Amino acid sequence: MDMKKIAGYVVVALIVGVIAFQAGSLKSVGSGALGGSTGSDWNVGGNLTVDGGATITGELGYTEAAQSVSAAKVLTAADSGETFYLSGGAAAYTLSATTTPGTWFRFVIGGAITGDATVVTAGSINAIEGTLLVAGAVVDCAAEDTITFVADGENIGDFFEIRTDGTNWMLGASGGLTASKMTCTAT
Repeated sequence: MDMKKIAGYVVVALIVGVIAFQAGSLKSVGSGALGGSTGSDWNVGGNLTVDGGATITGELGYTEAAQSVSAAKVLTAADSGETFYLSGGAAAYTLSATTTPGTWFRFVIGGAITGDATVVTAGSINAIEGTLLVAGAVVDCAAEDTITFVADGENIGDFFEIRTDGTNWMLGASGGLTASKMTCTAT
């Protein structure tokens, strides 16, 4: 027997059985208890419970979906979770009429806008609810259909988040620098 080859393998005991694998490779594990230490990567399909302490080293990367937009766009559930960096001329970003609960978007002024940038509900239904924080003041949005970044007072970084329960669009985090330059209205 080649002892070096045998030493290159680690045995992992699982509740449902034992799996042998070569140390240093990616391991996929269903549910169960892990044993041993290999210094390699784990891909755990299910819940992972760590008793005691855990140390994470290396890069922990997370990048959200984002796109820069400067023209009108109809948003759908497929765009959910994206951040839209707005710039350019006047444009309307329309929230889809078909709303899947949990769909959400973030809108951020990413550059100068030369015309108002609006986020509107499909068919102008008055379904936007919640509040915006603008220049430190709370702006109530009750049964509205349009949120506007006003072009002569926008600030790069002004933003708001909006999500749906399938019926209404609710405002989440928001922030605008200049009073009356991020508004909500019913048309």
